[in-house]
Amino acid sequence: MRVLLAAIAATAGARPPAPLKYRGGSVAPRPPRPPPKTLKPPNEDTTTPLERQLLEKVRVYARGLDEYVKPEKVVKKALAGAAALDYATIEQTLAENAAYAATEHPDYGRLAARLAVDRLHATTSSSFKETLLTLDDEPNPTTGEPCHILDAGFRSALENDKYFVAQVEGAISDERDFDGFDYFGYKTLEKSYLLRHRGGVHGNGIAERPQHLLMRVALGIHRGM
Repeated sequence: MRVLLAAIAATAGARPPAPLKYRGGSVAPRPPRPPPKTLKPPNEDTTTPLERQLLEKVRVYARGLDEYVKPEKVVKKALAGAAALDYATIEQTLAENAAYAATEHPDYGRLAARLAVDRLHATTSSSFKETLLTLDDEPNPTTGEPCHILDAGFRSALENDKYFVAQVEGAISDERDFDGFDYFGYKTLEKSYLLRHRGGVHGNGIAERPQHLLMRVALGIHRGM
């Protein structure tokens, strides 16, 4: 017991060990550790406000389509090929970029058609009566006289028969324009069948919507226009 106590007392009074040495001198101190890297939370949204705005639009028109259709893919492709990073410029190319992916899944073609119809609706009237009367009154670019694409009886019905107009307008549903066409089908209507303006303040842009076209043809057959 005395030997153990003596050993403890000797250890308590011992000096601290000298620093390690090598041939060149004392061991060099370690450099300070760099600050830890800040990791982003796994669910943090890294999209830009512009990208979020475009995604919101494409996601609306992708509803009901196959899950293979990825709105993010369409938006990223549109952003990558954009001439300018503003909403109006990129929004014009969404339909085309969706159509390019139709070779991967046909529902991309339906998405492209919906986006194209959305742009058409933004530049045309929802009124069947207003659309046809406007086209009927537009001047012929050669003669300057009204085009008169409607026969007198049909124009009179549009102008004076409120019941007829209410029945026709009530039968038209603009929502149907967004289904029933893929992009190729819609572009065929746009190129060859939908009526266009004849210059002037409207330029040569498309004047009517697909539902207007179908109603116009149906009434023409029924009334013998």
